Amino acid sequence: MSVASAGTRKPISGKSRQGLQMNQLHASINARNANMSGESISEDKLLGLLSVKVKSNASKTEIIGFIDGVLHVRVKSVADKGKANAELVKFLRKVTGKRVEIVKGLRSRDKIVRIG
Repeated sequence: MSVASAGTRKPISGKSRQGLQMNQLHASINARNANMSGESISEDKLLGLLSVKVKSNASKTEIIGFIDGVLHVRVKSVADKGKANAELVKFLRKVTGKRVEIVKGLRSRDKIVRIG
């Protein structure tokens, strides 16, 4: 039996982090949208509406994860004159490689986003 020491984790590079975030996003959406038989949904069916909670003025832009069916995202920009919304759209477009649009919640932390 081996025990890992606390300080042995390697930092994730920017490109690896983006791939990790993409995998995390797709896995989270897939888990959320899985049908009752436990079968996973294909990627083309994943693209659609997504509930997002945005935390602005963070140290970096990143996906926190899915909590109670809502994708939590931190963005570096401040919530002033649409800067955080623009950064959220740009970040999700970069992570998913798809068109991203905020459908509801332009002036709220809670948003509905269309991906695809």
